Amino acid sequence: MVTVLPLNSFAVTVNWTPPADVFSRKSRSALALARGKSITGNLTGETSPDLPVAGYRLRYWSIMSPEDSRYLQSHFDVGKACHQLKGDPEVLPDSWGPETSSAVLKWLIPGNTYVFEVMAFNAAGEGDWSEASMPFLMPE
Repeated sequence: MVTVLPLNSFAVTVNWTPPADVFSRKSRSALALARGKSITGNLTGETSPDLPVAGYRLRYWSIMSPEDSRYLQSHFDVGKACHQLKGDPEVLPDSWGPETSSAVLKWLIPGNTYVFEVMAFNAAGEGDWSEASMPFLMPE
């Protein structure tokens, strides 16, 4: 779950709940097969250990139109609606450490609506993006 809290007219704190499992079953299966093991274990019965989270990445959509913002507020799948309206999100170049569960983002534009997603990664690769946050209107 991703939530957004305002700090002032140009900054927010994005909070997330760390995943119980960084990778989907599909990703773990691909990793295990690449190492010559099955998801349940290799021929000797040894299981592939889960790798710990190494960090997090964030991405966002910035919505300027009040009409588009209202559309997002009423849409059940906010991430899908953002893709339809804006295409691919902006992926932030920064990453946050494995112990963190929040990030302060500055220099956002007052009056724009923002939607955020978070993804965990580790040495084996990247997990899936989280569900989108609720649309957040930056105060003016």
